[in-house]
Amino acid sequence: MVYCSAGFNKFIVTLDKKVHRCWALANVPNQFISMIDDFDIKKHIIIRDCKYESLCKHCDQINNVRSLANPSRIKPVKNPIFQIFVTRACYNFCPYCSQSDLTKKNKFQIYEFPMQDIISFLNKIGPIDPFVEIIGGEPFLRKDLYQIFETEPKYFMAFSSLMYQEQLEKVLKSVQKNKKILQMLSTIHLHSEGFNWDVFWESVEMISKFRCCPRHVLTILDYNINQEIYEKIRRKSSAYKNVHLKLDAVALSMVGKQINKKLVNQFTNKNFKEKYFQERKTFKEITIKNKKFTKI
Repeated sequence: MVYCSAGFNKFIVTLDKKVHRCWALANVPNQFISMIDDFDIKKHIIIRDCKYESLCKHCDQINNVRSLANPSRIKPVKNPIFQIFVTRACYNFCPYCSQSDLTKKNKFQIYEFPMQDIISFLNKIGPIDPFVEIIGGEPFLRKDLYQIFETEPKYFMAFSSLMYQEQLEKVLKSVQKNKKILQMLSTIHLHSEGFNWDVFWESVEMISKFRCCPRHVLTILDYNINQEIYEKIRRKSSAYKNVHLKLDAVALSMVGKQINKKLVNQFTNKNFKEKYFQERKTFKEITIKNKKFTKI
């Protein structure tokens, strides 16, 4: 099976119950594969020619800067990837993201997408052995999130700030009980209002002890970070065998950790960076002096 790599190489399942072929087309009115109730594995799993090729470059630059490191747009995939939005709600209030402000303004409901609809869809795609990514908002706001791991698919990835330990524990128990494989991608939001270091490291410890998460990626997303802060986080995370520390392209350029020089050079280009942050209307540049990090 081959399909377009624009938009993270994924099928996007949005809260209006529509299945899209990529991030770019998720933002084009009426351009979706099907409704989740009508999704047909045999009919929709093969993606044909796309008349919106001009959107691919835009999508890669705005939504997934990491893809610039690999310009190939058509790739074979072993496991079809489905990215499921489980909620738009978020209360982290990160300075570089507008989602929490939008949650407050629009009063997004945590359970906007009925869990039964999610379960039904995942059981439907189970036979094709998909890789399911669970995103939001903040997915772990949902107290019923653990039910997702009682469905047919075996491979999952969940995104979280790790600030909701009760839900996290339920998820880990469900993953372990149902013999699923879960990858965690946890974001370190140094400057968000809802971030707490003690809770974060307790959650990392919990995930490690359950041993049902073979790969746990910690991603630093903040624009304002220095080498000292990065080294403290790196030393702390190195105590866990399943934990891998990564830097977002923004943080990457700040600490000079030039793993991919082409990527860093692209992102530190003034015009590109300004365009990138236009997408985040609530972005404010705050200095490292505004907050103490004694509990790292």
